[in-house]
Amino acid sequence: MSAYYVSKYSCEEIDALLDGKAVLIKGVYPSLDSLKAEFPNGADGLYQTSDTGNLYVWNAKKQEWESLGNIVGPAGPRGAAIVPSVSPDGVMSFREESGEVTLPEPVNVKGPQGVSVQSARIDESGDLILTLTDAQVINAGRAIGPEGAKGAAGASIDRIERTEGTGAPGSIDTYTVHLTNGVTTTFQVYNGKDGDGAGDMIKAVYDPTGKEQDIFAYSVPQTRTINKKPLSADVTLTGEDIPAGAEDATTLSSHLAECLKTFGGQMSGTIDFGNNRHIGSGATPTQLDIHAGKVAFRLTPENAVGNDISRCMMIRDTGSGALYPIATALLPEEIPLHLADGLAPMQPSKYYKDQFGIVHISIAVKATTARTDGSLIATMPEGFRPTQITEQPAVYKNRDAVGTVQIMPNGQIIFFCTNGMMENQMLFGTLDFVTGC
Repeated sequence: MSAYYVSKYSCEEIDALLDGKAVLIKGVYPSLDSLKAEFPNGADGLYQTSDTGNLYVWNAKKQEWESLGNIVGPAGPRGAAIVPSVSPDGVMSFREESGEVTLPEPVNVKGPQGVSVQSARIDESGDLILTLTDAQVINAGRAIGPEGAKGAAGASIDRIERTEGTGAPGSIDTYTVHLTNGVTTTFQVYNGKDGDGAGDMIKAVYDPTGKEQDIFAYSVPQTRTINKKPLSADVTLTGEDIPAGAEDATTLSSHLAECLKTFGGQMSGTIDFGNNRHIGSGATPTQLDIHAGKVAFRLTPENAVGNDISRCMMIRDTGSGALYPIATALLPEEIPLHLADGLAPMQPSKYYKDQFGIVHISIAVKATTARTDGSLIATMPEGFRPTQITEQPAVYKNRDAVGTVQIMPNGQIIFFCTNGMMENQMLFGTLDFVTGC
């Protein structure tokens, strides 16, 4: 059996379609695949795909969509370019270069005067009040938000020290400002040069009122005294002017004379640092005894000193047995450690310097906020700093961890522990070193 292609279009219609004189496109699809998906068994009429611009018709004989080609015609002539413009008065006009196009008449496009904000203020309730140029008042609503959270504690100046320069005239010195949180900043100061020229300033210029004779009165009031001597002039204090102690009115001269009288007016000897500490000479050496932190000076080994005396050095008279105090030992002053932000004391964190110049620091703190490894604990003042980095072990409670605490020559005390300190974690440690001052 033979198959024939049967078209619903006449020869004239097909010629008209192919000539582009009468084209009726029933639908446009993105691609041929989308057209096939929509009409898998074909459809009447012409369809176009937007990806190629081709027209397609269903071939009933082949049972497929057949392309009739692209129907894009030749490019047309360039159109006229009409350019609008608006004058400062609001009149819109048009222009065109070819002169072949009839232009529309100019038109006023300026609108009525708008309303703007004349003033703005915030009332006692925190609302934003706007006054417009037409006298209208608008409440724009709440302009002040709720109070924010408390900010972090600020840092203050711990100390300022010159780190570069000598202060010589005409030179520039650099000063470093150390804050309590460990941050530092610098600034420079220019030292003025010495003046040029020679000659003395006359008295009428530098002292027109004749005050050079009593300059001492400018710094110390004449009503002040020292050991009952007025400070209106230079004061020389002797042993007769100084009491032996805060509660002993005996003068220092009288007190020493009484002590020396026991030894015929003289004291001498050597110090032996053997098993028995003693001072003196001869067959029966005098000895320096220490009993439970209490010190006494005696003439014979038999005259042992009991524990009933205070912390003082005394001389015993071998004839009468009387004790004469020489000096009183005072305990070192313990100073509270000023902790950095984010730390709170668990026990008194403090420091002191003993009579040998050794600084002792006791640290017992808790982290009020989480702190990273290498954070600042405190900064020691001048006179309580080492000459080199000193590091000692520390215990980090609540984590059963061991780390270290380290003090730098600039006085900064820093802790080191893996992963830092968690909130509420405790640190215990000590530092002992010889001060650099």
